[in-house]
Amino acid sequence: MHKDNIVAGLSRHIRKSTKPLTILLTDIEGSTEYFDERGDIEGRLMLDQHNRLVFPVITRFRGKIIKTTGDGVMASFRVPTNAVKAAIGIQQLLAQQRNRNPGPFPHVRIAIHTGKAIVEERTCMGM
Repeated sequence: MHKDNIVAGLSRHIRKSTKPLTILLTDIEGSTEYFDERGDIEGRLMLDQHNRLVFPVITRFRGKIIKTTGDGVMASFRVPTNAVKAAIGIQQLLAQQRNRNPGPFPHVRIAIHTGKAIVEERTCMGM
């Protein structure tokens, strides 16, 4: 296929796939150190606990899990305020867990970004 045809097809795909979107990202603070100090099994259990707590909150606020990012999650929301509500809900749930379970419990950073993105089946990009 000629380069111009490829570029034209890709340009049509991008125009058709570009939509307003809000992205929520979580990141577990100190996860590398946690794995180093406690080992792979404990580290993996910590990641599983994060996902078991975070995924339902994202879903409750109409978010879609795009992917896990090693020590966090990337989720999309059509409504920006739902992403904010999910972030608050996640932090509240994690605080409750820390209060119930003495000992080290990871803290989670959350970032939210709103803008136009190229939305594809399993990812989004270009915000």
